[in-house]
Amino acid sequence: MKKKSRKVKLSNQQGSVLNVTLMIFIIVVMSLLMTSRIYADLFAFHKDEVKLNEQRQIQIYLKRYFRETMDTDLLLSDDFTVNNTRIHYTVDDMWSYYLIDCDISDNQNRYRFEMHISTKDLSVIEFKYLS
Repeated sequence: MKKKSRKVKLSNQQGSVLNVTLMIFIIVVMSLLMTSRIYADLFAFHKDEVKLNEQRQIQIYLKRYFRETMDTDLLLSDDFTVNNTRIHYTVDDMWSYYLIDCDISDNQNRYRFEMHISTKDLSVIEFKYLS
């Protein structure tokens, strides 16, 4: 009888070792999947950050261009392309400020913003994105 009880104990120990091994395998696989998902999200966030920085640089350039043009000459509506980015803006003179509606598009994105620039001191009164 002692031999039978030993076999039962051995089979129970082998089953528990198999369960522990299976649980360790599941934990390792889940941690690898979670790590790869985190890296994929970080890569996507980095691409979005680069895109936002490029948009911000274009906007800073346009603000400076508008102010310099208004200071030296008359600001008129125009359409031009820089680095595969099409920039189209319309200018409306509202007497005390210029209303500038700007449409910027490239191969992947398109966005618009509206800017109000004072005619007296050439400061940006209002800036807002349009949908």
